[in-house]
Amino acid sequence: MLPPEQKDLSLTMIGKLAALIEWLAPQHREVAELIERGDTKHALDRLHKIISEWHAIAAAYANLAKMLRISLAELPVNDLNGDMVLNEFCRHLEEIQTALKAQDFVLLGDILQYEFDAAITNWMSLLEATLGVVEPVSA
Repeated sequence: MLPPEQKDLSLTMIGKLAALIEWLAPQHREVAELIERGDTKHALDRLHKIISEWHAIAAAYANLAKMLRISLAELPVNDLNGDMVLNEFCRHLEEIQTALKAQDFVLLGDILQYEFDAAITNWMSLLEATLGVVEPVSA
């Protein structure tokens, strides 16, 4: 059982992370649409901001997991575990980086439009699983 201050901080952090992810969710598609329309400069500027936000989310979540002493390998998240969710997300970021280096904007648009929905769903499930650690359901 968590001390009340730690529980309150954890609940606040989970709520803020969830709100930030929900705010970011449609922006991936918007950037993909900008790329599709040929507005690459504007799209890349927005993408840079989005990726910065994702890095902040990942860092904040890592600190939360550390504070809660969560073993991500043992945290069930649907058919995955916490480590698998984060590794898959890192793979998406690497794919974005590869597409950017190759200046393959078609691939970049496809990643943003089609692959990020699953990543966002997994992140929300990860937060839900973490919430279950903070506030276990009474039997």
